[in-house]
Amino acid sequence: MSSPTWYCVNAARERLGPMAAEEIRRRFESGELQRRSLVWQAGMAQWLPLEAVAEELGITLAAESPMPPAMPAAPMAAAITAETPRAPAADAAMAQAYAASSRDASAAGGIDAADVVDAGFLRRFAAFIIDSFLLGIAMWAIIFLMVLLLGLGTAGIATMFESSASGGAPEGPLLWVFVIGFYVLPILMQGAYHIVFTASAWQATPGKRVLGIKVVDQDGQRLTMWRSTGRWFAAALSYLTFYIGFLMAAFTDRKLALHDMIASTRVVDQWAYTANPERQQRGLGGCGIAVVVGGLVMGLLFFVGILAAVSLPAYQDYTQRAKIAQVVAAGRGMTLGIDGFRLQTDRCPASLEEAGLVEPSSELVQSTELGEVDAGQCSLRFTLGGPQAGPYDGEYLWFTQDAEGAWACGGSMPDRLLPADCRG
Repeated sequence: MSSPTWYCVNAARERLGPMAAEEIRRRFESGELQRRSLVWQAGMAQWLPLEAVAEELGITLAAESPMPPAMPAAPMAAAITAETPRAPAADAAMAQAYAASSRDASAAGGIDAADVVDAGFLRRFAAFIIDSFLLGIAMWAIIFLMVLLLGLGTAGIATMFESSASGGAPEGPLLWVFVIGFYVLPILMQGAYHIVFTASAWQATPGKRVLGIKVVDQDGQRLTMWRSTGRWFAAALSYLTFYIGFLMAAFTDRKLALHDMIASTRVVDQWAYTANPERQQRGLGGCGIAVVVGGLVMGLLFFVGILAAVSLPAYQDYTQRAKIAQVVAAGRGMTLGIDGFRLQTDRCPASLEEAGLVEPSSELVQSTELGEVDAGQCSLRFTLGGPQAGPYDGEYLWFTQDAEGAWACGGSMPDRLLPADCRG
């Protein structure tokens, strides 16, 4: 059997090979290849119709179909360019022959099939925005369904949003939903999404598909599932480099990101390596520009929303702490008056009037109570209320004096709102 050095183009415009002459002959006899099907082997200056090399291939053509002379170089180069996708170079000789055919086609007014348009950073970034948006919708839909199935209701959804924005974690059943929804689910969904779509007939995720780009190997072929999986895992390095690995696509020669270099892949225009390479687009396009601008605006709004979600509660806590601190300071001053009364009478005052005290002027205080909780232990209690109390309406601050005369303070509100020495 002869060595597999032949290449051919079938009726579906697919380049096949290398293969032996016997395989070419078998495909011709089965009808897969015709007399005018293009073939090539190392050493030939250009692609030729099968009938031109029938004798060398050991193919006997019918007598009523005499073999025409070989076509001129320039028209034949135009034919292979218009009929077949760009063939990856099997060796240096084939690369030179194919490049020569492309130059002849260009001179004859044909399409330069050797020109492959790599997808630039902005097109890839726009595709990333679309994919992230789709994944985000799917992720929140699953989280919402999980919360409903657990019977946690709308309050559970609100808690999830608040926890996500503040960086904290809920408790109880919501904790598991939080861990799965924000840590496990995104990894599983992104992996399945990128691996399956990239290895599919689309050769692209939906975002890349919308932007008219696809992922191929170094020979322009569709990725296998294994290579697609390896490419996705390699993308982790681009994340670990603080996205520098992704930014490399903006300034590398062939627009390669770090994970493309590791996995030996390229992101190219969807018409590259097809029968219509002339349809490739070099620019971003109106759709891509709209996606990039919209993504940047949405990203800015999202950042502002997260900042507001984190800073507004913190600011509210700060203002509440300041108001509570004023009440605590007023209470400390009042304890001095209670100490004076006790020194004179050896008992706790029964009311503010008896101790010669007045209620604090703070708008946060709704009522003040003074009395004795146990034998010899005085107690001062402030109940918060009114428009200034906000979520702490009905909460209280208290001061108690032990038998030795030392005062302790505390409150029913969260410890973070109390002065350090009043926390439990």
